[in-house]
Amino acid sequence: MKVLVPEYHFNAVSYTFKCLFKVFLGIEADVVSAKHLTNFVIVSGEKSVSIANVFFGEKNPDRLFSSKRIPNSIDDGVIKIGGREFSVLSIFGKTGLTFKDNNHILLKSDIVGSTFFMLSRWEESVIESRDVHKRFDYRESLSVKFGFYQRPIVNEYVELLWELCRFFNPELKRTDRKYTCTFTSDIDELRKWKKPKRLFESVYLHLSRLHFGKAYADVRNYLNAYFHIKRDFYNNLDYLVREANGVNTIFYLKTGYSHPRHDKNRYKLEDYAAELNYAAGRGVKFGIHPNYDTYLNPEKLREDIHELQLYLNDPVSRVRQHYLRFSVPETWKIQANANLLEDSTMIFSHRGGFRNGVCYSFPVFDFKANRELGMFESPVLLMETAYSKVGYDQLIEDANRLVSQVEKYKGNFVFLWHNGNLVYKDDRHYFEKLIELASAPQIEDAG
Repeated sequence: MKVLVPEYHFNAVSYTFKCLFKVFLGIEADVVSAKHLTNFVIVSGEKSVSIANVFFGEKNPDRLFSSKRIPNSIDDGVIKIGGREFSVLSIFGKTGLTFKDNNHILLKSDIVGSTFFMLSRWEESVIESRDVHKRFDYRESLSVKFGFYQRPIVNEYVELLWELCRFFNPELKRTDRKYTCTFTSDIDELRKWKKPKRLFESVYLHLSRLHFGKAYADVRNYLNAYFHIKRDFYNNLDYLVREANGVNTIFYLKTGYSHPRHDKNRYKLEDYAAELNYAAGRGVKFGIHPNYDTYLNPEKLREDIHELQLYLNDPVSRVRQHYLRFSVPETWKIQANANLLEDSTMIFSHRGGFRNGVCYSFPVFDFKANRELGMFESPVLLMETAYSKVGYDQLIEDANRLVSQVEKYKGNFVFLWHNGNLVYKDDRHYFEKLIELASAPQIEDAG
């Protein structure tokens, strides 16, 4: 199969087709530039599919990425092909399909530009609005504004593209994916009771909310930990390992400190060798959860990685930024230059969803440098801290919706629950419910 594309923006366009074809579908496609071509054209024998080129139709690279290029409206509709209906949300272009004749199809939806928009996250770089942690303000995201944040639209594009590929060859084969789930935990702290002041603050908070059981649990655990530090609430890695038995698990460990309020870790890895060895012996993988300021500081990131490598005696390849602090594409570039191979920071802080519009891992592209960075993004889709105010019943409701979507496309449901939020019975009840929900899905075939 050959893909003909315009000569301009070739790196970004060929990257996008690589993701759609090779990475997501497992189909080899030769992408070549062609003079005077306007749209993208997929060719096989005498048949062809033309895809509208709307976003990359701007030839001037200096004007390609700007807030003015972010659409003020989107087109959401249904495309019928091969006896099936596909819901297609077109960030660029219009949702529609035209058969020119028996051998030629025109897709009016620019699924290429729309896919690049979601994967590259260039939107976050050209919008200046930031929150108190200097993170991109999720409320300014197109997916949040137009209500498709919990919809994996890139996966929808992939399924539409797959049906178009079958137009060329009904016997064509794709990657045989299986639904998976990955439990991750950011180990911010392993010791809750560092000072008596913290006990008083915690008990006061529980009493003010009439949570008498939690106040009693705090006092009891404080006394236990005072005589046996390893009995501290936060030293609960063995519980996480037991409950996630059989589920792919990653612990992101902290080794650095840069902010007195937001970097509370004081644990030394060697002090918890038994717990970490227990986890490793049961298949748990480890990544770096670097300190608060590392998202724009390559030196601090390397220092944190170095400390973890000394303990693990293995190359550190996984990362999730603390507080989800991230600057696109700068943080990806800093991570890649530190020889990290996989980031898992891509989720907005307000609720679970698809920040990149996809439930598959994908290679990262630096749109400013116009090149791939040699690392992958594995988007996290659900995080418990986003539900601290609305309650975990809403978390389970969202989890059901998200898992159903990931099941449909046979993706990887990556979720995050901090170990510091797994000390009370209520919290553990919902965590265990989520583990059961995520690890025992009812698979639906996406086609």
